[in-house]
Amino acid sequence: MRNAHWGVGLGLGLAMLAAVAGCDSGSEVEADGSVVARLDALEAENTALAARVSELEAANTTLTTAVEEAVTSEDLADYATVTDLASCVKAGDLTGFLTSSDLAGYATTADLAGFLTASDLADYAKTADLGGFLTASDLAGYATTADLAGFLTASDLAGYATTADLAGFLTASDLAPYAKTADLAGFLTASDLAPYAKTADLDGFLVAADLDGYATLDDIADLAASADLDGVVRLITEPLTIRVPEDQPTLRAALRWLDGYAIASDASVVIQLADGHHDLGGQLEITHRDGARVSILGNPADPAAVVLDATGTSGLLVRNNRALGWMEGVTIKGDGTAGTFGVEARDGGVFRAGRSDGANTAPSIVVTGFGETGLGAYRGGLIVADFARLASNGLYGAELFEGGQIRARNAEATGNDVGFGAYNGGFMRVQGASAHDNTSGGFDVGGGAVMDARGATAEDNGTETDGYRFGFAAGNGAVLRADGATARNNGGAGISGWNGATLNANGAVVEDSEQGGITAQIGSSVVAEGAQVSGSGWDGFAIGYGSGGWLQNATSQGNAGSGFSAFGSSGLDAFGSVATLNQASGYAADGDSFVNAPGTLSTYNSESGYAANLSGTIEADFATADHNGAHGFVGRQLSVLQAVHSVVTFNGGGGQYGDDAIHCAGAWCFFDWATIADNVGRAAATVFWDGYLSFVSADVSVADPVNQVPYDQIPTENSGGKVVIGTDPNPEPTPWWD
Repeated sequence: MRNAHWGVGLGLGLAMLAAVAGCDSGSEVEADGSVVARLDALEAENTALAARVSELEAANTTLTTAVEEAVTSEDLADYATVTDLASCVKAGDLTGFLTSSDLAGYATTADLAGFLTASDLADYAKTADLGGFLTASDLAGYATTADLAGFLTASDLAGYATTADLAGFLTASDLAPYAKTADLAGFLTASDLAPYAKTADLDGFLVAADLDGYATLDDIADLAASADLDGVVRLITEPLTIRVPEDQPTLRAALRWLDGYAIASDASVVIQLADGHHDLGGQLEITHRDGARVSILGNPADPAAVVLDATGTSGLLVRNNRALGWMEGVTIKGDGTAGTFGVEARDGGVFRAGRSDGANTAPSIVVTGFGETGLGAYRGGLIVADFARLASNGLYGAELFEGGQIRARNAEATGNDVGFGAYNGGFMRVQGASAHDNTSGGFDVGGGAVMDARGATAEDNGTETDGYRFGFAAGNGAVLRADGATARNNGGAGISGWNGATLNANGAVVEDSEQGGITAQIGSSVVAEGAQVSGSGWDGFAIGYGSGGWLQNATSQGNAGSGFSAFGSSGLDAFGSVATLNQASGYAADGDSFVNAPGTLSTYNSESGYAANLSGTIEADFATADHNGAHGFVGRQLSVLQAVHSVVTFNGGGGQYGDDAIHCAGAWCFFDWATIADNVGRAAATVFWDGYLSFVSADVSVADPVNQVPYDQIPTENSGGKVVIGTDPNPEPTPWWD
């Protein structure tokens, strides 16, 4: 209680003190009568309050006694003690503080309403702040704001140079010796000089001092008629023909004689060989620095009439960036010595041969009888030999390796082990070429090489009884283009890719292959739109072991296996294709593989039209399975058959594995909107081993209602499966390709 009343009194006193503190000693406020009266009243109030405090102190003493009697120390735990009150103000502490009477004549807070405080005046200047400022009289004669209208301000001058900015700039006197625009009339500009050499461009060029001691044109003119020129290189400036043996006794002699001459860029030399045999006397290397302007001609109409004999040795060699410009009408003949080459181009060497007369039908050159290869290009060597005939060489008709290149369009390779071979990064272009009767195969590409064999023919290759045989083959990441090619009656596969190879065989024709027709194995891929395969000893199209095939609009007919087969986690797309008269199924998917066959036809195959096994999937919407020996469609062992809107007619009667039109054994089979009619067998569809068969909105009929049923759920130890029938209220589907 005491604390509360002292707080009220102290608060009032402090409020008054604050009011007094708000007026400094320099205030102009004077006390009037009303203020004095108010202060007197306040003093009286203060006296009354003091008396009231005395009364309260007495009451407090009484209460304290009562509390001491009734209240324990625990009850007083939350109350203030004398120690707690030590910091509170007592009457004696107020000595020297102002009382109401002391404030008589002074302004109260209410009186100050509307007066400015020090904070209000903070932004205003005081008299002391004006020291040094101009007065109106001081400004007499100076311009006013109105007078400055039209004058520049500092912001207007922001982009202009000041005197300091001009330090270091040229003055008119500094520029006096320099040219002005008018002075440059007729001088060259940078663009005029662009085609001219600069000093840096002349590095390595000869200067006059470097030519000291060399002959000038005048010196050479004096020597031209001299007999002292024997052994000095001469320049051939006109077309020249060297006849062998009339002008030079042998081809080697003619080339060695020619080494003493340079050949001008607009000139050429022809070495004309007479009919007959010419002994090379060892491998003949073309070393002329201008060999690209040298031709060796025999008899273009009959290359067999001009024979270059290489006895116990290789034929021609071009290397180290030298070249032979042209060869035609010549037979290069070896004697079968092991490891010999007919024509070898390596390390940048270039050899060119071909027909100069488009009406000629003879081979451009014939290369035969060499133990290794007829044409060999290695390590950047280049051979051009269009229309060449490469016969009876030990290993290859033509071979390239390690970046070599061969162009042998319309060439013929026969009687070799392999007709054309490209390996390890090389490139071979053999469009329209023919490889036939080679022991192992016709066209082989491997090790990342590329072979362009569009329109080529591989026929009757693989005549040996075992080993690797083929018509066209690509392996180990190689690329083979065989669009429009023909593979006929080859041992092994007609066109095959393995181990990451890429095949293009659009429009290819493959007939009577001993093994598969067109195959892709072990991560390979094949594109063969519109291809035709028939008479293969295995499947027509076989895509296996992680491979893929794009086989749209293809035809597979009369093969000993299936028409189209995907196995070993592979996939093929055969949209619009036809499989007919194959000894197994028309389309087969096995081992987690996928066959996409919408709009296809499978007819007159000995077994099923479409067969999915071992988690295989066949999607054959709008397909037709007709007159197949066993089932129209068969799905087994967790496979999926989707043949929405398919037509399944006249299947069954002669198959090894039953003759119901649809055989769904432990598979998911969807034949919604399908037409199943006129099939042979006890049931149009058989489902068992927990198979699932959907016939929603399907049209199912049997040829013999007495002995046949639409579907049969065969009871087994497991279950008979499930058949779903009914009508789908949704619109009838249409082909996506319409």
